[in-house]
Amino acid sequence: MTSTDITVTGKAFRPSDDAFHIYVNGKELHNYTSFAFNRSLEQLPGNFTITMALAGTNVPELLEACHANYKATFYVAKKLMFTGIIEHVAVNADPSQHGIVIQGRSALRDLFDCSSGITGYVVQYGDILDLANKVCGPFNVKTYMKSGTSAATSYQTTQLQTMNLNAGETPYAILQRAARVYGKILYDSVAGALVIADVASGSSVTTIDTSINQVEGTSFSLDISQRMATYEVIAMPNYQYGSSAQIPAPRGVGTDPQPDLVGSERKLLIINSLDSPDHQFAQNIAQWQANRNYGRSMVMTLVMTGFLTDDFNQNLWDVNTLVTVTDRLTGIDGMTMIVAGYTMAQTEHQGSTTTLTLMPREAFSVEPNVINPNADYYSTRQ
Repeated sequence: MTSTDITVTGKAFRPSDDAFHIYVNGKELHNYTSFAFNRSLEQLPGNFTITMALAGTNVPELLEACHANYKATFYVAKKLMFTGIIEHVAVNADPSQHGIVIQGRSALRDLFDCSSGITGYVVQYGDILDLANKVCGPFNVKTYMKSGTSAATSYQTTQLQTMNLNAGETPYAILQRAARVYGKILYDSVAGALVIADVASGSSVTTIDTSINQVEGTSFSLDISQRMATYEVIAMPNYQYGSSAQIPAPRGVGTDPQPDLVGSERKLLIINSLDSPDHQFAQNIAQWQANRNYGRSMVMTLVMTGFLTDDFNQNLWDVNTLVTVTDRLTGIDGMTMIVAGYTMAQTEHQGSTTTLTLMPREAFSVEPNVINPNADYYSTRQ
Protein backbone atom coordinates (compact mmCIF):
# COMPACT_ATOMS: atom_id res chain seq x y z
CA MET A 1 0.00 0.00 0.00
CA THR A 2 1.25 3.48 -0.84
CA SER A 3 0.86 5.92 2.01
CA THR A 4 2.30 9.13 3.36
CA ASP A 5 2.55 9.97 7.04
CA ILE A 6 1.00 13.16 8.39
CA THR A 7 3.27 15.32 10.51
CA VAL A 8 1.28 16.31 13.57
CA THR A 9 1.85 19.84 14.83
CA GLY A 10 0.04 22.22 17.14
CA LYS A 11 -1.79 23.74 14.17
CA ALA A 12 -4.64 22.16 12.22
CA PHE A 13 -3.24 19.94 9.48
CA ARG A 14 -3.53 21.11 5.88
CA PRO A 15 -2.14 19.38 2.76
CA SER A 16 0.61 21.26 0.95
CA ASP A 17 -1.27 21.50 -2.36
CA ASP A 18 -4.82 22.08 -3.66
CA ALA A 19 -5.33 18.50 -4.90
CA PHE A 20 -7.80 16.06 -3.35
CA HIS A 21 -6.50 13.91 -0.48
CA ILE A 22 -7.86 11.14 1.77
CA TYR A 23 -6.12 10.33 5.05
CA VAL A 24 -6.82 7.33 7.28
CA ASN A 25 -5.26 7.24 10.73
CA GLY A 26 -2.60 9.76 9.72
CA LYS A 27 -1.64 8.11 6.42
CA GLU A 28 -2.67 9.18 2.95
CA LEU A 29 -4.52 6.72 0.70
CA HIS A 30 -3.40 6.70 -2.94
CA ASN A 31 -5.09 3.63 -4.39
CA TYR A 32 -8.80 4.47 -4.01
CA THR A 33 -10.98 4.10 -7.10
CA SER A 34 -14.03 6.00 -5.87
CA PHE A 35 -15.45 7.71 -2.82
CA ALA A 36 -18.60 9.48 -1.68
CA PHE A 37 -19.64 11.23 1.50
CA ASN A 38 -22.91 12.79 2.57
CA ARG A 39 -23.90 15.60 4.91
CA SER A 40 -27.52 16.54 5.56
CA LEU A 41 -29.76 18.57 7.84
CA GLU A 42 -32.22 15.66 7.83
CA GLN A 43 -30.10 12.51 8.01
CA LEU A 44 -27.52 12.68 10.75
CA PRO A 45 -24.79 11.65 11.22
CA GLY A 46 -23.10 12.04 7.84
CA ASN A 47 -21.61 8.96 6.18
CA PHE A 48 -18.91 8.01 3.70
CA THR A 49 -17.80 5.18 1.40
CA ILE A 50 -14.33 4.57 -0.07
CA THR A 51 -13.63 1.88 -2.68
CA MET A 52 -10.10 0.60 -3.36
CA ALA A 53 -8.77 -1.83 -5.96
CA LEU A 54 -7.08 -5.07 -4.96
CA ALA A 55 -4.78 -5.32 -7.98
CA GLY A 56 -1.15 -4.77 -7.08
CA THR A 57 -2.06 -4.29 -3.44
CA ASN A 58 -0.79 -5.96 -0.32
CA VAL A 59 -4.23 -6.81 1.06
CA PRO A 60 -3.25 -7.58 4.68
CA GLU A 61 -1.28 -4.35 4.86
CA LEU A 62 -4.16 -2.40 3.36
CA LEU A 63 -6.67 -3.91 5.78
CA GLU A 64 -4.42 -3.03 8.68
CA ALA A 65 -4.07 0.53 7.41
CA CYS A 66 -7.86 0.88 7.06
CA HIS A 67 -8.71 -0.63 10.40
CA ALA A 68 -12.20 -0.25 11.89
CA ASN A 69 -12.51 2.71 14.28
CA TYR A 70 -9.76 4.65 12.48
CA LYS A 71 -10.44 8.27 11.57
CA ALA A 72 -10.79 9.21 7.89
CA THR A 73 -10.45 12.79 6.66
CA PHE A 74 -11.02 14.28 3.20
CA TYR A 75 -9.36 17.45 1.87
CA VAL A 76 -9.43 19.55 -1.29
CA ALA A 77 -7.95 23.00 -1.98
CA LYS A 78 -6.25 22.70 1.43
CA LYS A 79 -9.71 22.67 3.06
CA LEU A 80 -11.16 19.96 5.27
CA MET A 81 -14.21 18.41 3.57
CA PHE A 82 -15.34 15.65 5.93
CA THR A 83 -14.30 13.77 9.06
CA GLY A 84 -15.54 10.24 9.70
CA ILE A 85 -14.87 7.04 11.61
CA ILE A 86 -14.44 3.72 9.78
CA GLU A 87 -17.07 1.21 10.90
CA HIS A 88 -17.33 -1.35 8.11
CA VAL A 89 -14.62 -2.97 5.97
CA ALA A 90 -15.52 -5.50 3.26
CA VAL A 91 -13.25 -7.39 0.84
CA ASN A 92 -14.84 -8.46 -2.46
CA ALA A 93 -12.96 -10.89 -4.72
CA ASP A 94 -15.08 -12.57 -7.40
CA PRO A 95 -15.33 -12.49 -11.21
CA SER A 96 -17.43 -9.32 -11.16
CA GLN A 97 -15.54 -7.21 -8.66
CA HIS A 98 -12.18 -7.00 -6.94
CA GLY A 99 -11.92 -4.42 -4.24
CA ILE A 100 -12.15 -3.27 -0.67
CA VAL A 101 -15.07 -1.14 0.46
CA ILE A 102 -14.69 1.04 3.53
CA GLN A 103 -17.73 2.69 5.09
CA GLY A 104 -18.39 4.75 8.16
CA ARG A 105 -20.17 7.69 9.70
CA SER A 106 -19.16 11.13 10.87
CA ALA A 107 -17.50 11.66 14.23
CA LEU A 108 -20.96 12.42 15.70
CA ARG A 109 -21.94 8.75 15.53
CA ASP A 110 -21.66 8.11 19.29
CA LEU A 111 -24.25 10.82 19.97
CA PHE A 112 -26.82 8.66 18.15
CA ASP A 113 -25.79 5.22 19.42
CA CYS A 114 -24.89 5.60 23.08
CA SER A 115 -26.84 6.53 26.20
CA SER A 116 -26.08 9.88 27.78
CA GLY A 117 -25.86 8.50 31.29
CA ILE A 118 -26.93 11.79 32.89
CA THR A 119 -30.09 12.55 34.84
CA GLY A 120 -31.82 15.45 36.53
CA TYR A 121 -32.86 18.84 35.19
CA VAL A 122 -31.00 20.96 32.68
CA VAL A 123 -30.71 23.80 35.22
CA GLN A 124 -27.66 22.09 36.72
CA TYR A 125 -25.92 22.12 33.33
CA GLY A 126 -26.63 25.69 32.16
CA ASP A 127 -27.82 26.76 28.69
CA ILE A 128 -28.01 24.65 25.53
CA LEU A 129 -24.30 25.04 24.75
CA ASP A 130 -23.30 24.03 28.28
CA LEU A 131 -25.67 21.08 28.05
CA ALA A 132 -24.17 20.08 24.69
CA ASN A 133 -20.66 20.21 26.11
CA LYS A 134 -21.78 18.05 29.02
CA VAL A 135 -23.39 15.28 26.97
CA CYS A 136 -20.90 15.36 24.08
CA GLY A 137 -17.72 15.64 26.13
CA PRO A 138 -17.48 11.95 27.12
CA PHE A 139 -17.49 11.04 23.40
CA ASN A 140 -14.78 13.59 22.47
CA VAL A 141 -17.24 15.49 20.28
CA LYS A 142 -16.79 19.24 20.24
CA THR A 143 -19.79 21.57 20.09
CA TYR A 144 -20.19 25.19 19.12
CA MET A 145 -22.81 27.81 18.37
CA LYS A 146 -22.58 29.03 14.78
CA SER A 147 -21.48 32.65 14.49
CA GLY A 148 -24.47 35.00 14.21
CA THR A 149 -26.92 32.64 15.91
CA SER A 150 -29.58 34.58 17.80
CA ALA A 151 -29.52 34.54 21.58
CA ALA A 152 -32.21 32.74 23.54
CA THR A 153 -34.95 34.75 25.20
CA SER A 154 -35.14 34.73 28.98
CA TYR A 155 -38.30 32.63 28.69
CA GLN A 156 -36.58 30.02 26.51
CA THR A 157 -33.67 29.86 28.94
CA THR A 158 -36.04 29.32 31.86
CA GLN A 159 -38.01 26.69 29.97
CA LEU A 160 -34.89 24.77 29.02
CA GLN A 161 -33.68 24.66 32.61
CA THR A 162 -36.87 22.86 33.67
CA MET A 163 -36.41 20.14 31.04
CA ASN A 164 -35.90 16.72 32.62
CA LEU A 165 -33.17 14.35 31.43
CA ASN A 166 -33.25 10.58 31.06
CA ALA A 167 -30.02 8.60 31.49
CA GLY A 168 -31.13 6.14 28.79
CA GLU A 169 -31.63 8.83 26.15
CA THR A 170 -28.96 9.35 23.53
CA PRO A 171 -27.11 12.68 23.68
CA TYR A 172 -28.63 13.67 20.34
CA ALA A 173 -32.19 12.97 21.54
CA ILE A 174 -31.61 15.21 24.55
CA LEU A 175 -30.11 18.00 22.46
CA GLN A 176 -32.85 17.73 19.85
CA ARG A 177 -35.44 18.42 22.56
CA ALA A 178 -33.36 21.31 23.86
CA ALA A 179 -32.97 22.73 20.35
CA ARG A 180 -36.75 22.84 19.92
CA VAL A 181 -37.06 24.94 23.07
CA TYR A 182 -34.43 27.34 21.70
CA GLY A 183 -35.76 27.26 18.13
CA LYS A 184 -32.45 25.95 16.74
CA ILE A 185 -31.32 23.21 14.38
CA LEU A 186 -28.45 20.74 14.85
CA TYR A 187 -26.01 19.31 12.30
CA ASP A 188 -22.44 18.04 12.03
CA SER A 189 -19.54 20.16 10.83
CA VAL A 190 -16.90 18.98 8.35
CA ALA A 191 -14.55 18.54 11.33
CA GLY A 192 -17.01 16.27 13.14
CA ALA A 193 -18.29 18.81 15.65
CA LEU A 194 -21.93 19.37 16.60
CA VAL A 195 -23.23 22.71 15.32
CA ILE A 196 -26.09 24.61 16.99
CA ALA A 197 -27.56 27.22 14.66
CA ASP A 198 -30.55 29.15 13.39
CA VAL A 199 -32.04 28.14 10.06
CA ALA A 200 -30.03 30.09 7.48
CA SER A 201 -31.37 33.51 6.50
CA GLY A 202 -30.05 36.62 4.78
CA SER A 203 -27.92 36.61 1.64
CA SER A 204 -27.19 33.68 -0.64
CA VAL A 205 -23.64 32.33 -0.70
CA THR A 206 -23.82 31.96 -4.48
CA THR A 207 -26.15 32.20 -7.48
CA ILE A 208 -26.73 29.23 -9.78
CA ASP A 209 -28.06 29.60 -13.32
CA THR A 210 -28.27 26.10 -14.76
CA SER A 211 -27.75 27.45 -18.29
CA ILE A 212 -24.45 29.10 -17.31
CA ASN A 213 -22.92 27.31 -14.33
CA GLN A 214 -21.24 23.91 -14.51
CA VAL A 215 -24.39 21.90 -13.86
CA GLU A 216 -24.36 18.29 -15.03
CA GLY A 217 -27.94 17.42 -14.08
CA THR A 218 -31.12 18.89 -12.59
CA SER A 219 -34.41 17.63 -11.20
CA PHE A 220 -37.30 19.38 -9.48
CA SER A 221 -40.28 17.93 -7.63
CA LEU A 222 -43.46 19.71 -6.50
CA ASP A 223 -46.07 17.87 -4.42
CA ILE A 224 -48.96 19.90 -2.95
CA SER A 225 -50.82 16.89 -1.52
CA GLN A 226 -49.88 17.81 2.07
CA ARG A 227 -50.45 21.56 1.72
CA MET A 228 -53.54 23.47 2.83
CA ALA A 229 -54.57 27.05 2.16
CA THR A 230 -55.43 27.64 5.83
CA TYR A 231 -54.38 26.01 9.11
CA GLU A 232 -56.49 26.76 12.19
CA VAL A 233 -55.52 25.77 15.73
CA ILE A 234 -58.43 25.14 18.10
CA ALA A 235 -58.30 24.01 21.72
CA MET A 236 -60.92 21.23 21.48
CA PRO A 237 -63.07 19.52 18.81
CA ASN A 238 -66.28 21.22 20.00
CA TYR A 239 -67.77 23.23 22.86
CA GLN A 240 -68.70 20.86 25.66
CA TYR A 241 -71.43 22.97 27.24
CA GLY A 242 -73.05 24.64 24.24
CA SER A 243 -76.73 24.11 23.43
CA SER A 244 -75.68 22.86 20.00
CA ALA A 245 -72.45 21.44 18.65
CA GLN A 246 -70.16 24.10 17.25
CA ILE A 247 -66.47 24.48 16.51
CA PRO A 248 -64.57 26.76 18.90
CA ALA A 249 -63.09 29.94 17.50
CA PRO A 250 -59.52 29.38 16.27
CA ARG A 251 -56.74 30.57 18.54
CA GLY A 252 -54.20 30.63 15.75
CA VAL A 253 -54.45 30.86 11.95
CA GLY A 254 -51.66 30.08 9.48
CA THR A 255 -51.79 30.52 5.71
CA ASP A 256 -49.90 28.94 2.83
CA PRO A 257 -47.69 31.37 0.86
CA GLN A 258 -49.40 30.20 -2.36
CA PRO A 259 -53.08 29.64 -1.48
CA ASP A 260 -54.23 29.94 -5.10
CA LEU A 261 -51.92 27.11 -6.15
CA VAL A 262 -53.05 24.88 -3.29
CA GLY A 263 -56.79 25.58 -3.51
CA SER A 264 -58.44 28.19 -1.29
CA GLU A 265 -61.05 25.68 -0.03
CA ARG A 266 -58.41 23.41 1.57
CA LYS A 267 -58.41 23.89 5.36
CA LEU A 268 -56.97 21.89 8.23
CA LEU A 269 -58.10 22.09 11.86
CA ILE A 270 -55.32 21.33 14.35
CA ILE A 271 -56.54 20.24 17.78
CA ASN A 272 -54.06 21.46 20.37
CA SER A 273 -55.10 22.10 23.96
CA LEU A 274 -51.76 23.67 24.89
CA ASP A 275 -51.62 27.43 24.56
CA SER A 276 -50.30 30.58 26.18
CA PRO A 277 -52.51 33.32 27.65
CA ASP A 278 -51.91 35.58 24.65
CA HIS A 279 -52.49 32.66 22.21
CA GLN A 280 -49.03 33.19 20.74
CA PHE A 281 -48.23 29.49 21.04
CA ALA A 282 -51.34 28.53 19.03
CA GLN A 283 -50.43 31.09 16.37
CA ASN A 284 -46.88 29.78 16.19
CA ILE A 285 -48.14 26.21 15.75
CA ALA A 286 -50.50 27.26 12.93
CA GLN A 287 -47.91 29.23 10.96
CA TRP A 288 -45.19 26.64 11.56
CA GLN A 289 -47.40 23.93 10.03
CA ALA A 290 -48.16 26.16 7.03
CA ASN A 291 -44.51 27.07 6.48
CA ARG A 292 -43.16 23.55 6.94
CA ASN A 293 -45.69 21.90 4.61
CA TYR A 294 -44.94 24.57 2.00
CA GLY A 295 -41.18 24.13 2.32
CA ARG A 296 -41.25 20.35 2.17
CA SER A 297 -43.44 20.29 -0.93
CA MET A 298 -40.53 21.35 -3.16
CA VAL A 299 -37.21 19.58 -3.67
CA MET A 300 -34.59 20.46 -6.25
CA THR A 301 -31.50 18.39 -7.00
CA LEU A 302 -28.50 19.81 -8.83
CA VAL A 303 -25.43 17.83 -9.87
CA MET A 304 -22.54 20.31 -9.91
CA THR A 305 -19.08 19.77 -11.37
CA GLY A 306 -16.39 19.65 -8.69
CA PHE A 307 -16.58 20.40 -4.98
CA LEU A 308 -16.36 24.21 -4.83
CA THR A 309 -19.07 26.87 -5.03
CA ASP A 310 -16.79 28.82 -7.38
CA ASP A 311 -13.19 28.67 -8.57
CA PHE A 312 -12.42 32.24 -7.51
CA ASN A 313 -13.17 32.08 -3.77
CA GLN A 314 -12.38 28.36 -3.42
CA ASN A 315 -15.28 27.85 -0.99
CA LEU A 316 -16.73 24.40 -0.37
CA TRP A 317 -20.45 23.73 -0.46
CA ASP A 318 -22.02 23.58 3.00
CA VAL A 319 -25.37 22.65 4.51
CA ASN A 320 -27.61 25.32 6.06
CA THR A 321 -26.55 27.92 3.52
CA LEU A 322 -28.71 29.73 0.98
CA VAL A 323 -28.34 29.72 -2.79
CA THR A 324 -30.31 31.56 -5.46
CA VAL A 325 -31.36 29.29 -8.34
CA THR A 326 -32.57 29.97 -11.86
CA ASP A 327 -33.56 27.01 -14.02
CA ARG A 328 -35.41 27.73 -17.25
CA LEU A 329 -36.37 24.09 -17.76
CA THR A 330 -38.50 23.99 -14.59
CA GLY A 331 -39.47 27.68 -14.60
CA ILE A 332 -37.58 28.55 -11.41
CA ASP A 333 -36.44 32.16 -11.61
CA GLY A 334 -34.22 33.57 -8.88
CA MET A 335 -35.63 31.37 -6.12
CA THR A 336 -33.70 31.33 -2.84
CA MET A 337 -33.36 27.84 -1.39
CA ILE A 338 -31.47 26.23 1.47
CA VAL A 339 -28.83 23.53 1.00
CA ALA A 340 -30.58 20.70 2.86
CA GLY A 341 -27.86 18.20 2.05
CA TYR A 342 -25.20 17.19 -0.42
CA THR A 343 -23.15 14.26 -1.65
CA MET A 344 -19.58 14.84 -2.78
CA ALA A 345 -18.29 11.98 -4.90
CA GLN A 346 -15.56 10.96 -7.31
CA THR A 347 -15.68 8.03 -9.71
CA GLU A 348 -13.58 6.91 -12.66
CA HIS A 349 -16.45 7.51 -15.08
CA GLN A 350 -18.08 10.72 -13.79
CA GLY A 351 -15.16 12.52 -12.18
CA SER A 352 -15.72 14.87 -9.23
CA THR A 353 -19.28 16.02 -8.52
CA THR A 354 -21.37 17.57 -5.77
CA THR A 355 -25.05 16.64 -5.74
CA LEU A 356 -27.02 19.35 -3.92
CA THR A 357 -30.45 18.81 -2.38
CA LEU A 358 -32.27 22.15 -2.15
CA MET A 359 -35.55 23.16 -0.49
CA PRO A 360 -37.23 26.40 0.55
CA ARG A 361 -35.82 27.38 3.96
CA GLU A 362 -39.31 27.04 5.46
CA ALA A 363 -38.83 23.26 5.22
CA PHE A 364 -36.64 23.48 8.30
CA SER A 365 -38.80 25.76 10.42
CA VAL A 366 -38.38 24.55 13.99
CA GLU A 367 -41.54 23.13 15.56
CA PRO A 368 -42.68 25.29 18.50
CA ASN A 369 -42.16 23.56 21.80
CA VAL A 370 -43.72 24.37 25.15
CA ILE A 371 -42.98 22.91 28.55
CA ASN A 372 -45.16 25.20 30.62
CA PRO A 373 -48.02 26.52 28.45
CA ASN A 374 -49.44 28.63 31.30
CA ALA A 375 -46.38 30.86 31.50
CA ASP A 376 -47.02 34.60 31.26
CA TYR A 377 -45.05 34.91 28.05
CA TYR A 378 -44.27 32.53 25.24
CA SER A 379 -42.56 33.12 21.91
CA THR A 380 -40.58 30.84 19.59
CA ARG A 381 -40.27 33.29 16.73
CA GLN A 382 -36.79 33.34 15.29
